Amino acid sequence: MQKNFHTNLSEKDLDKWIKQLKNYNKLMDEACRNIVKDLSQFGAKKMRNIHQQSAYKSETPMEFKIEGTEHEKTVSMSGQQAIYEEFGTGTMGAENQHPLKKEFELDDYNSHTIENGGTIRYNKSANSKATQEGIPVGGLYWTYKNAKGKRVYTQGIPAVREGYDSYMATLKKAPSVVKKRTEEVFNKGV
Repeated sequence: MQKNFHTNLSEKDLDKWIKQLKNYNKLMDEACRNIVKDLSQFGAKKMRNIHQQSAYKSETPMEFKIEGTEHEKTVSMSGQQAIYEEFGTGTMGAENQHPLKKEFELDDYNSHTIENGGTIRYNKSANSKATQEGIPVGGLYWTYKNAKGKRVYTQGIPAVREGYDSYMATLKKAPSVVKKRTEEVFNKGV
């Protein structure tokens, strides 16, 4: 969209034109704040939705935050399982690789249960407790006790990718938000 300014070179006309430009500057600053607000709210909502639709359910709640200034915001998730949900763990995570996993020092079994002394096991028998708990013969797994003290057998979790997928969706959404907010400025006129 193009906006034209016509003015004579008289002092009065130049003052009027400068006043109009200052008003557009103020309106554009407001538009920038609204763009940041709109996109951060969109990103946080997308992140929550991805988390809620995930097949993986953690026993500990996940927290989603928007932090920053009017002109720059960060959307984040935090919780005991955040890194494991984002990148996945174990065989399940390895089968569903996160696009950015190689940029971090994470192996396929990035799990706090392994780091705290858990052992990766190989299910050797069709008659084992692991098989009864759904681990296929020949599959790698580990166990841990949940908050209720029950032993859980797991091959890990697939990458849920709340952060990455919401970021990519926000990038796609950005041009339409910018267009809408800047058109509002020019449609107001001065």
